Amino acid sequence: MRKAICAYSNGVVSIGREMARQGFLGKCDGYPNAVTLTIVKPGANLDEAIQSLKLTIQDLELRKAHGERISKIRDRKLESRGGDGETARGCVSG
Repeated sequence: MRKAICAYSNGVVSIGREMARQGFLGKCDGYPNAVTLTIVKPGANLDEAIQSLKLTIQDLELRKAHGERISKIRDRKLESRGGDGETARGCVSG
């Protein structure tokens, strides 16, 4: 599954309604490195997170085998999120 996550310069992160419905609400643990960010929903344990990452790696390998690439995201002016015209790559209000 591929979902857009929008991060704003004020520290606010938007994950979208569907991700919220799947349990990513409140304070989640995040494990960033130089290229990726793993977000673990509340209540999950490390074994579940590791198994989930293994599935994600398999999914990425299949996408690569089928010629899929990382999304090319264009800058879009935000219409809300404070009304300051902030630009976040690929993020739209709503």
